[in-house]
Amino acid sequence: MGNRSHERSDAEDELPADKRSCSSLDSRPSSSISSPRALSNPSSSNMGTTSSTSSPPSQSSTSQRKSTSSSSTSTPHSNSTGETAEGTGTDSRSEDDSYYESDDLEEDDPRYRSLRRAQEIRSHEDQGKFGVIITRLIDEADCSGQLVALTELCELLSFSTEGSISNALSDQLAPLLVKLARQEAYPDVMLMAFRSITYLCDACPRASAFLVRNDIVPALCQRLIAIEYLDVAEQCLQALEKISRDQPLACLASGAILAALGYIDFFSTSVQRTAVSAVVNICRKLPSESPAMFMETVPRLCELLQ
Repeated sequence: MGNRSHERSDAEDELPADKRSCSSLDSRPSSSISSPRALSNPSSSNMGTTSSTSSPPSQSSTSQRKSTSSSSTSTPHSNSTGETAEGTGTDSRSEDDSYYESDDLEEDDPRYRSLRRAQEIRSHEDQGKFGVIITRLIDEADCSGQLVALTELCELLSFSTEGSISNALSDQLAPLLVKLARQEAYPDVMLMAFRSITYLCDACPRASAFLVRNDIVPALCQRLIAIEYLDVAEQCLQALEKISRDQPLACLASGAILAALGYIDFFSTSVQRTAVSAVVNICRKLPSESPAMFMETVPRLCELLQ
């Protein structure tokens, strides 16, 4: 019997490692997967070493550890988001939004100062260009030179902002543009003058007060009542719509409602919308006594509703 057991052990040694029979010591689990009770009470684990190490961990303890680890990893994120959502409401904004908002409010920011500096430089350059154009409009007696100067003025106004156009500049441009808009012998000059007026009111709405002071509204109404050139009349409607936003009473007193609606059927749909928009701007500031000049336009308004 001893020889057989010795031969059997020798035969097992010759077998590969994965086919050898496992002993009770090899089947013991490592200390890293020992039960939580053994880790929490080392004295009891020493007394029952064989029983605690030989028993595999239960599924409940494994699932408990997994749930604990998952909850521990998800808890900080959920708490942070929950506090953000349930906070005062200002914390729900992203950090980028608050960063850019702070940039808008902080005047000490280098980017803010550089932007302001660039705007000041551009405004100073525009003032010089406006001065040159005004001088040319005053000195030029030829219509071709006036047309070139008006074209440059339109281009400059199209890129200008309200900050680059001062009240003094508007006061200088208004009488010149109104004078050029009344040159019936030169329709191209009239067209560019009305276009410059439109761009000026669009870039600087307060310039409409200086234009009204120089009787621009009667000049616009005259071109709309007696239409000779369709493109000039369309430009007059656009200029009238800009001026009616800030000077509705002046437009009402000059009969702008009837002038805008008189030949509305001859214009395209987009120009008709512009004419109606001018009438709406005027009617917003309509006096309570309902003047007779408005009552004359009621039949025409009723025709448009039909």
